[in-house]
Amino acid sequence: MSEQDSAEMERLIADCLARAGMDRKVYETDWLPEDRSIFWQGDDLNEFLRLASQVEARLLYVVKLWTAAYDEYPSERAGQVYEIDVAFLCNDLFHVHRSAMPWSVEYWNGYDDRHRRGEERKGRQAYC
Repeated sequence: MSEQDSAEMERLIADCLARAGMDRKVYETDWLPEDRSIFWQGDDLNEFLRLASQVEARLLYVVKLWTAAYDEYPSERAGQVYEIDVAFLCNDLFHVHRSAMPWSVEYWNGYDDRHRRGEERKGRQAYC
């Protein structure tokens, strides 16, 4: 997968929102509270948006998560969107649909391994 694939995921989600007539109800934010979030178990964003419409959601929250910058973690995936959450608030809970790039788990496992190896070496040089 490449940066193009990441842009493709963003485009597909924007297209789904537009087809559902919800593209003007979007508010981009940095995070949603985990303790007030329920994650949609399906993978069909159109069905999720249909549910949002049925409960008359007035606003959709969109959270885009990015990989680390190249200088923090050198990778071909540096600075790319790896996950997009679309959510609506209903009964004081955020109902969330999560779309993620197929490579995101592998990427973050590599990122975590880098830090684990550094911790094992101890000292400042561990993170250089």
